[in-house]
Amino acid sequence: MHKLVLGLVLTSLSVAPALAQNASPTVETAMPTETAMTGQPTDQTISDQIKALQKQLDALKAAQAKANPVTHGPGSLVISGTMQVWAGAATHPDTTYMKTGGFGFRLRRMEVHLDGDIDPGLSYHLNADFARGSSTQSSLGILQDIFLAYKTAPGQEVDFGQTKIPLSEIGIESSGHLPTIERPLFVLGSRNISGGVSTPQWGDIRDEGIWYKVSQKMFAGQISLTQGAGDYQNMGDNQYGKQVTAELYVYPTGKSGPQIGITGSAGAGYLFGGNNLARNRAGGSLVYKPGLWLLQGEYVAGADGIAPTTAGAYPAFTAIRHGEYGLVGYDLTPGYKHGNGYQVVAEADYWDPGRGSVSTAGATISTISRQTNYTLGINHDMDGGRRRLQVNYIHEHFDGGAGANKAKNNDDDEVVVAGIVNF
Repeated sequence: MHKLVLGLVLTSLSVAPALAQNASPTVETAMPTETAMTGQPTDQTISDQIKALQKQLDALKAAQAKANPVTHGPGSLVISGTMQVWAGAATHPDTTYMKTGGFGFRLRRMEVHLDGDIDPGLSYHLNADFARGSSTQSSLGILQDIFLAYKTAPGQEVDFGQTKIPLSEIGIESSGHLPTIERPLFVLGSRNISGGVSTPQWGDIRDEGIWYKVSQKMFAGQISLTQGAGDYQNMGDNQYGKQVTAELYVYPTGKSGPQIGITGSAGAGYLFGGNNLARNRAGGSLVYKPGLWLLQGEYVAGADGIAPTTAGAYPAFTAIRHGEYGLVGYDLTPGYKHGNGYQVVAEADYWDPGRGSVSTAGATISTISRQTNYTLGINHDMDGGRRRLQVNYIHEHFDGGAGANKAKNNDDDEVVVAGIVNF
């Protein structure tokens, strides 16, 4: 037994200097002595060696802490993020992508993510987008996601905090890996109507509440109970009712085959001026990646309550809306699915914000156009998908409406280049 302990001590002493790398303190190592009678180290000698080893390990920890002053609390910490910068040109002002006519630049995203495990069953996530709050971005603030995730069983977890509600397949997809530079029109949406209360997009939106998520071999999905459908992001306001949103994806032949999805949201909507404004949506999606091809499409329809920002301007009413897109992609290089190579894409995208929706008092949506976008693009992924260059040509067609916010019959052409770094 003494020989075994001594061997472990000597082995530890032999590898400890290598752990110190460039900051190895000088520590004297006492060698064992043998008694004249037995030829073996005494218990006292072994105890001295253990103390010497502990002293050396403490010195190594102190040296490493001095060389690496950044520390964190219990558990793990991973820092990551996404940076996305655009450059582009458009033929008309107030375009979907660049927001200005002519040629310009846009800092689209500057996200920093903090992820970690507090213990094996409890983790956390924080996402802040420092591009938010600029003149071309949402005024919802830089805080995007902040939640705790509790793993209840293999492939199942419960999240509590603020994050994306499970509305639309393309809305849940990561912004750093979209097949086109921007999401479809039903996600971008019409955020105001003739001075009415802004309505949230139909995807890529966040709210405060609780989520249950599951992922298994043949299906995946999540359901959330939140304050609203995107109206309450970063808000302390509350309402008595709540919103329920859910999505379900089925893989009939496994996750390598087609993905068929359904999504929906209903509930209290948004409480404004004594009115519970509707926030009801439902839709379906299909994603299939056979070989070098990508086939993807989605349809979403629903209702948004509209109320004037000026009291008494007109009664609140409900706009009936729908949007859909279809996309085809082809990998020019076989390695594209692994984050290296080129892909070409073509997309047709339509959005009807509810023109013609009329209240009982005659208020109507008349100044927002129906819009159709046609996009051709090429994606170049590098370094396993950590770096990406995208080039899109977009033709925007507007049907009806008058006034500002692209509510006119003028078509628009845009060329946008996006550089993305995922770190």
